[in-house]
Amino acid sequence: MSNPELEVYVRSAHAVGVSDDALRSQLAAAGWSPGDIASVVTSESPYPAAPGIPNTSTTVSASHFGMWVAFEYILFFITLAVSAIALAGILHYGVDQWLPDATQQNIYSMLLSSKSALFGYLAGLIIAFPIFAFLLIFLTRQVQKQPLIRGLRARKVFIYIALVWTFIVLISRLVRIVYGFLEGTVVLNSVAHVGVTFLTAGVIFISLILIVAADRKADA
Repeated sequence: MSNPELEVYVRSAHAVGVSDDALRSQLAAAGWSPGDIASVVTSESPYPAAPGIPNTSTTVSASHFGMWVAFEYILFFITLAVSAIALAGILHYGVDQWLPDATQQNIYSMLLSSKSALFGYLAGLIIAFPIFAFLLIFLTRQVQKQPLIRGLRARKVFIYIALVWTFIVLISRLVRIVYGFLEGTVVLNSVAHVGVTFLTAGVIFISLILIVAADRKADA
């Protein structure tokens, strides 16, 4: 697999007329393996050499830095999940209080709409959201300063896990509302709960899709 840093360097070198033979020699002298060189230098171009060759130490440092960034993203997505669940719980509680539906009252719904559940949601939001907000700002600036972080496997895995999670939440809520519509039990309470789900999980899903689109554009 080619190295993103090498690809950037080779494209820049070709743009100023550097030959592939010169690139191979200089990259080999800088410590890059024949496999790495062959993956990014594939054509013949009789141009002079250019300065500014990246070395293998940069990649090693990025790898070690990536392990710490992975830990930061774990914390980020944990606090995101807690914040989203807590906010959704508070809003669902409000819906049941302002738009009660007697046909949906059962032990499970009563537990979720109890005062103790509300206090739990508030506590989770108070604790998790400030951490989430800080990490969101910090990691966004970090990606801007270190573009190679976009390619870290751990970051991509967590983003796609969150996408799958929010998609499942949205689909399950839509299935419930369509089932209720077909059964003839859809009321204003049900519609309001769907709105809460799309306000929370929907916003997260769209935000992550935009991040993925920006990453794909940067890699193109």
